Amino acid sequence: MLLQGPENWPDGWCDINEMKMEQWCLGFIHGEEAAQLLYDKLQGSQPVNLHPWGDSEVALLGEESLSKTPGVNPEALQKLTAAGGWTIEDRNYFRADMGKAICDTDILIVNMLWQVYVSVTMVAFQQYGISWDSNRFTHSTGEKKKVDLAACYRLAEYGLFWKALRDRKVLIISGLAPIVVERLRDKEWLKAQGCTWDFEVIGGIQCPSTFESKIPHWQQMKRLMAEYEWDIALSSCGATSIAVGNFAVELGRKSIDIGGVDMVISGKPRECVKGITPIPHSRTDFSNRGLKVNYSNLWIE
Repeated sequence: MLLQGPENWPDGWCDINEMKMEQWCLGFIHGEEAAQLLYDKLQGSQPVNLHPWGDSEVALLGEESLSKTPGVNPEALQKLTAAGGWTIEDRNYFRADMGKAICDTDILIVNMLWQVYVSVTMVAFQQYGISWDSNRFTHSTGEKKKVDLAACYRLAEYGLFWKALRDRKVLIISGLAPIVVERLRDKEWLKAQGCTWDFEVIGGIQCPSTFESKIPHWQQMKRLMAEYEWDIALSSCGATSIAVGNFAVELGRKSIDIGGVDMVISGKPRECVKGITPIPHSRTDFSNRGLKVNYSNLWIE
C-alpha cells in the first residue's frame, strides 16, 4: 500500500524491465509448496525465525542505499520505513538484528511479483551483499531458497495454520496480544474456524505502539519470552518481529511473523502510518484462506 505512486520512485520501478523481473521471479517456491515448507520448518527439530520481509522491512534494510538513489522521494521513503514501527534510535539499536536474520536463515521470504516492491528489495539486498539468479538467493553465509511472501498468510488456506499449532504451547507477541490470546482460548470460536487441533495459548506479550520507541520495552519483552514456557511464538509487531524471531532462536524455539493476521483474529485495527490514508487491502479478507472471518474495515500497514 505504501509503495504505490510512480511519482515517488525512479523511472522504471513501477514497470520493471521484463528480463530483470523474469530472473527475479524464476525459482520461487510459492503456493501450497511454500506453505508446506514453512509448516515443515515449524514442525522440525531446529529453532527457526520465519520472517516475511514486507515492504517496510526491506525499506529499513536498504534505507542507506535507497536514500542515495536518484528518483526516490525522501518523504515516501520516510513514511515507508516508519511503517515498520522503529524510531531512528530503534533502527540503530536493532540494525544488527536484520543482518543476523539474513545470515541465520536458509530461506528468504519476499514478494516475487509486485514491481515496486521488487525494485526496493533489489536495492536492499544489494546493500547487504545478496545476489540472485533464476534459482536462488546467494549470500556470503550460503544459498537461500526464494520463498513467496504470501506463504505466511496462506498457511490457513492450505489447512496448515491450526495444524502447525497442534499440541504446542503458543505465545502471542503483538500490539493486540490480550485480545488475540482471549480469542484463541475461545473454543467455540476455534470450532467455527474448523480448528480440530488442541493447543495451549500460554500467554501474550504486548508490543508497544507503532510510533513508540521499542528500546525501553525490549529487555522486558525478552525477559517475558525467557520466562514463559512455549514452543511457537506468533509474532505480529512490525520490524520488531525480526528481533523477536532472533531471540526465539537463541532460546531454542520457533517464531513466525503472522503479519496482519492478529487483526483478522481480533477484529481490531492497528494504527496506520501518520499522513497515510488507509485503503482496503486484500490481505484483510481471509475468508478464502481458512479463517472464516472478514473484517473489511481493517487496514494493513
